[in-house]
Amino acid sequence: LRAKSSKKFGRFFKIIIIDSRNIFIFSLEMKIFLYQVIKLKKAIPKTIKNPEVATVFKQYPPKVRAKIKNLRRIILEVAASDDRIGALEETLKWGEPSYLTSDTKSGSTVRIDWKEKTPEFYAIYFKCTANIVEIFKKKFDKNVFTFSGKRAILFNFDDAVPEKELKYCIAFALTYHLHKKLPESEQWQFIEEI
Repeated sequence: LRAKSSKKFGRFFKIIIIDSRNIFIFSLEMKIFLYQVIKLKKAIPKTIKNPEVATVFKQYPPKVRAKIKNLRRIILEVAASDDRIGALEETLKWGEPSYLTSDTKSGSTVRIDWKEKTPEFYAIYFKCTANIVEIFKKKFDKNVFTFSGKRAILFNFDDAVPEKELKYCIAFALTYHLHKKLPESEQWQFIEEI
């Protein structure tokens, strides 16, 4: 078969017309992109399977629920982007939606919640004894995140979530057991591979 004509559309793919039929030839870059999109869509269930977790989400005020669901989406996207993390178990710990690497044991638990006693903030929590948040404080400027002690990153309802930086933090936590013995600079390089 010989191509009668060829047109390039964008940087992602080419359309080659062979014998009056359109055949799409995707570049490797496009194949990777499509694979990631399909993988993410499969990995992020719209419904929460654990009834206890679903109940907690339903109890949040609507504005809070939307923000917490966004954090959930980001956590699940990070997990789906790296096979080393594997599927996450969505459960409750201390009454908070929690995400565990039960299958792979690759990392530390990540929790999300909103507290009535601090209604202006919602948060993502990390294991305080692992000093994960202390490592984040060294990596990210105070203009990027608001930290709460050794265990949380707080988000104000009026501020946009710095998603790129947050994904680094979540990836760091969910792969913590794979890189915790490395020097700190190499731990971040490990995350760059994700």
